[in-house]
Amino acid sequence: MMLLGVDAAVADAGLFSQSLGNVIGATDSYRISCPANQTDHLNFKIKDTTPAGGGETPSMLLNIHVKKKVKVNKQSFFVTQDEPAVAPGGQREFYVEAGKGSYKISVDTAGTTDTSKQKKHTFSVETHCLNDADEFTKPAIPKVKKKTIKNSTNPLRPKKASMTASCGKSKTSGETTQLYVKFTNTTNADPSRVVLNAQVLKDTPDTGMATNLTDGNGDDAYSGDANLKGGSGDYTVLVNSTAFDSQQNNARDYTMEYRCENSANEDAGSAEIVQIQNE
Repeated sequence: MMLLGVDAAVADAGLFSQSLGNVIGATDSYRISCPANQTDHLNFKIKDTTPAGGGETPSMLLNIHVKKKVKVNKQSFFVTQDEPAVAPGGQREFYVEAGKGSYKISVDTAGTTDTSKQKKHTFSVETHCLNDADEFTKPAIPKVKKKTIKNSTNPLRPKKASMTASCGKSKTSGETTQLYVKFTNTTNADPSRVVLNAQVLKDTPDTGMATNLTDGNGDDAYSGDANLKGGSGDYTVLVNSTAFDSQQNNARDYTMEYRCENSANEDAGSAEIVQIQNE
């Protein structure tokens, strides 16, 4: 363990990359300082950048595909949206602009390398039929479907699940112009899978505040954003990992992205970061 004092070099604001050691309970600690007057909250996210083979276990990935046939000037074509390699706990949100009618949605296990017959994939798909102003059309409420896919014992023959989302015209909000989709891979990860965690904390005059983020290696994507509404001053960030497996090298490489923002989610000025603990 190495402790860094308050006079340690300050990294450039915005991005900070570091490695977490292969030790049970290893934790890196940071202080991020936001300027006074303009700061409303700290926006923060983290990404596990560990190279392939760096402690990874066989993957349990899901892919979602949305397709709809449209006709323009008597010519028919398909509007499609593909979101690949969503890891357990991962989520994707997107819009498909193809008007009213039936959208075909398929989810498959292509890219999964875990071939255990006992494993299964679970997921949820939330859809909203919307007009140009992002108002609900028909149906007037979100639709959520949850499904399970059996795991394939042959990576070359992935399993698949299909469903549809039907959008129509509303008497009050008019025609559907787009479908909003939120896809969540709810599969339970393997107990030995390494998950990177970050806790963001802030002491305020009245009480303490905290939020937590997680990100698994293998998808090359950031965790979801966290916004801790603590105003200006010093925020504490702790980075650690869970699901330690003594048979693996569980050292983590990671990158943090952070920004001090005002109440309109705009840049509130330069953030300073100092590493307090490096393990």
